[in-house]
Amino acid sequence: MYIGKSLVYDNPLNQLPTFLGWNSNIIIKPADNGGKIVLLDKTSYLQEAYRQLNDSNNHTLVHHDPIRDLALETSSFISFLYDRYVFTHFLTQ
Repeated sequence: MYIGKSLVYDNPLNQLPTFLGWNSNIIIKPADNGGKIVLLDKTSYLQEAYRQLNDSNNHTLVHHDPIRDLALETSSFISFLYDRYVFTHFLTQ
C-alpha cells in the first residue's frame, strides 16, 4: 500500500529485497552450491578479493590482454592436431 510517496508493506520481511537492493554496503552473490544467495559486507568482500588477487603464488600481473595470443596459440594447436588426423572433419565443423 502507498502512503504519500512511500511504499509500506504489511509484512516487514517483504521490505527486505527493496532494502538490500538499495543498500550499497551489501553485496548479493549466488552461493557456490545449493541455489541459495549470500549477503556479504562490501568492505570485507573487497578486502578478500584484493588479498587473493595480490597473492603472487596464484596470480600474475599481466601488462597486456593475453586473449588474442591465447586464441592464436589455440587455433594453431587445433590445426596441428587436425593435420595429423587427431581430429576428424566432423569434430572441427
